[in-house]
Amino acid sequence: MVFNSLSAAPISLSGLPNEALVRQQQLISYGVIPFSPSTLWRKVKAQEFPAPIKVSSHITAWRMSDIRAWANNPAAYRAPEASHV
Repeated sequence: MVFNSLSAAPISLSGLPNEALVRQQQLISYGVIPFSPSTLWRKVKAQEFPAPIKVSSHITAWRMSDIRAWANNPAAYRAPEASHV
């Protein structure tokens, strides 16, 4: 659980619906993933972590459903052949 920077109210990614989109900074700063941005992208390239989707020309984000699928068994996770990127 983390605190929203605009208020003292705690927020939790676990309460988000599967359709929610989460950006890289949220994954790292909220402790969802235990590695650095460079390791994140290395794992995406190796299909060991879900690929993000392009929301706009400057924004990429991950679906919570994909993050949850990875979190269920990170060591065995393999991204589908068809990439979201």
